[in-house]
Amino acid sequence: MIENKVSYESICGVLPIRIRKGIADWMRKWADRIDDDGAPRRMSYSFTFQLHEGIRFHDDGRGCPLWRIGEEDYKRAWLEADRGGE
Repeated sequence: MIENKVSYESICGVLPIRIRKGIADWMRKWADRIDDDGAPRRMSYSFTFQLHEGIRFHDDGRGCPLWRIGEEDYKRAWLEADRGGE
């Protein structure tokens, strides 16, 4: 009897990148609905690397989008912040 094992690598090798990206986007949306407070938030800004200049921020959507942490982690970051000698 031949055992049929399907691995993650074999599935990813067969599916085109467009389909994998669609599945990942769909899973991200559902994860955000399940845990809305813990979900990262996309900002309206993005960035690109410029030769001889470094990072340049944009508000027109060009480049890589910027994300910030979810509400739960954002609140915890403020609560656990080092108060600078207080």
